[in-house]
Amino acid sequence: MTNVATVLAKHPELAPRITRVIAVAGRRPGQRFTTGSTNAQGHRDFNFELDPEGFQRLLDSKVEIVLAPFEISSKIWLTAPDLDRLAASRSPAARALAPPARQWLALWTRLFGVDGFNPFDTLAVAYAISPANFACEALPARIDTQTDDVTEPGVQGVKVDRKPYLLASRDLAGATARVTYCSTAPDGFKEDLLGRLTR
Repeated sequence: MTNVATVLAKHPELAPRITRVIAVAGRRPGQRFTTGSTNAQGHRDFNFELDPEGFQRLLDSKVEIVLAPFEISSKIWLTAPDLDRLAASRSPAARALAPPARQWLALWTRLFGVDGFNPFDTLAVAYAISPANFACEALPARIDTQTDDVTEPGVQGVKVDRKPYLLASRDLAGATARVTYCSTAPDGFKEDLLGRLTR
C-alpha cells in the first residue's frame, strides 16, 4: 500500500494505469478481530494500521480497491491434518512449507487456544486469480478514528487510546469512497488451495 500510495503522490497521472488494488485490510463498523478464547480483546488490522495515510491517498484517488479482510479469512482454517498433507506431498515446495507452517500453528495454539490458523493473504491472491464465486459487495468506505479495541500489547503492539479504522458499510454517512468488500470465499476454497500447493 505504501508503495502504491507513494506512486500516486509523486505521479498522480499514473492512477489510470493501476487496474486494481487488493488489500488484506478493513472491517465493518463495530467488528472486532478475535481468535479463539484467549484473545478476547482482538487483533490489530496491521496491514492498514501501519500506513493509514497511504490507504487514505488510495481512497481519494478513486483507484479500484478490493478488500479481503479478516472477516473472510477468519472463515478458513488450516489444521494439523492439512499440514500433514503438505508434508506428505510429492511437491518439494509443499514439503518445505510444512515445517514453518507447523511452527505457526503451534504459535496460534499457544497464544489463542485454537487448533488451526487462518491463511489470510491466500484469499487476496485467490481473488486476483479467480474472483468468481467470492461473496463481495460494493460499499462506501472511509477511515475513522475511534477508541482502540485491543488491550493485548504483548502480541498486538503498543496500547493506544485511539486509532484509525478502515470501515466499509452501507451506513457510512458522508463516505465518498467505495470499495469492493469480500466476506465469504467460494465453496471448496480450502481444498483448491491445498490442491494448488501440493501439485
